[in-house]
Amino acid sequence: MASDARVGIELPSRVLVWQEADGTRLGYRDPRALSEAYDLAGHEETLERMSSLLAALVAAAAGEPANPAA
Repeated sequence: MASDARVGIELPSRVLVWQEADGTRLGYRDPRALSEAYDLAGHEETLERMSSLLAALVAAAAGEPANPAA
């Protein structure tokens, strides 16, 4: 937020959970996409770590095995 205070509207990161006829779905906005809308140059490593964490959390909630490469 120090680089572009407007990104604060996107934080904290959220996960959406909803039910469809064929099962439960989980979704979130990939934090790396924030750099397209906000001036976050120089924060790519942080955005990458946020993305990996959210992916791992969603996978765990979905009961999927952990991705060791993440």
